[in-house]
Amino acid sequence: RFFAWCIRVLAVVVVVSGEVPAGDWQTDESGADPDETRSLYDKWGAAYSDTVTAWGYQLPKRVATKLLDLFPNKEMLSILDAGAGDGLVGQALRASGLNKSFIVGLDISPELIKMAQERGVYNETLEHDLNELLPYPPGRFAAVTCVGALNYLESSSNVLSEFRRVTKRGGVIIFSMRSDHMNEWKHDMYLTSAQAWTLIYRSPPMPYFPANPDFKKVKAHILAFKVKQKVVPRPKDEI
Repeated sequence: RFFAWCIRVLAVVVVVSGEVPAGDWQTDESGADPDETRSLYDKWGAAYSDTVTAWGYQLPKRVATKLLDLFPNKEMLSILDAGAGDGLVGQALRASGLNKSFIVGLDISPELIKMAQERGVYNETLEHDLNELLPYPPGRFAAVTCVGALNYLESSSNVLSEFRRVTKRGGVIIFSMRSDHMNEWKHDMYLTSAQAWTLIYRSPPMPYFPANPDFKKVKAHILAFKVKQKVVPRPKDEI
């Protein structure tokens, strides 16, 4: 597939130059191969934050700000940051004043999650593929954040169902989603899950990487849902 070819070419460039070039490597369809995604971000490594910051990436800060708006008790939240990368969202949450909250960061890339751990913004970190079931019991977290990671997943992965399962009743799940992926995910977001959660916030479309000319037409939304259905545990043989 074209996406897979772009990932392989980009990986070679990263190894040679230590930088990620502008291009259409992230503008293709969702559902990237997990091994290729892991390899890409492992090789991107230390250059990741500097690169996306130079591209004007503001979604981590905006998601953190909106999450804080949705909770009256901002100090004692238990938060899962899914697809944490090297910790940009965790850093934004701590910078907003969540010093007493218990925040877990997980990511598919062992290199990035190691960097996230070194930032010191997470209480726990874990290497994990979001295509797989989350290793947490029902209702473990008051909130789940996921910024950017859904771009690489398909709605059939059941990742949103897993987010709902590990979130307490009354908790919040907040994530970013590219505008060109919204149609693929709308069935799980609005139709099959109407009894499980309710939409409480949807941002207008905003630039994804505004300083990267290859992304000038790519927009993203921030969406927040409140979990309203009592969580149902998975069968014991699936835990």
